[in-house]
Amino acid sequence: MVAPANKTNNMKSKLSFIIVTIATVLLFNSCKKYEDGANFSIYTKKHRVVGDWNLVTKTYNSQDLLAPVHLDGLQICNTGDTVYYTIDNYYDSEIWSFKRDGTVKCSTWSSSTQPDASYMYLNCQAVYSTTSQNGIVEGTWEFSGKKEDLTLLGVVHPYDNIWEIIELREDKMKLKITRPYVSKIMAFEKIK
Repeated sequence: MVAPANKTNNMKSKLSFIIVTIATVLLFNSCKKYEDGANFSIYTKKHRVVGDWNLVTKTYNSQDLLAPVHLDGLQICNTGDTVYYTIDNYYDSEIWSFKRDGTVKCSTWSSSTQPDASYMYLNCQAVYSTTSQNGIVEGTWEFSGKKEDLTLLGVVHPYDNIWEIIELREDKMKLKITRPYVSKIMAFEKIK
């Protein structure tokens, strides 16, 4: 008589294990917080944000804002002749440093090759010079909206304070802001 009871208990244990396994899989698949994010992470959201990030994609209504800009132009010089020239603007890099204390720093570097307009007018010849620019902007960051949004103050346009977190991994982060007629996306890779 003991054998059938053990067999029943063994079947109940197996059935319970299967039900718990299925429930766990469904729970983790349905708890995905971010659109392109991981289903599960051992790191806290704050731990994943804190660090130095390289901006790899920046779009405004699907237009790549990090792409080099090449412009062709012409100028009439003092003799009445036409001088043709080009202007090249390069976006070198943008590094964002998110600190645990809620501060954030954005450092940018860019360069530009342009003709000297005065020289071109006087000499009817395009002579180019390259200039480099850099800038640092500091502000604050914090989670908002059940940690589904990242609020950035002082480092972006005042209308662009609250960014939806699309992806948040240990090594990748993607933020998006959408308003009528405006869609902006910033994608980052963590600097190791």
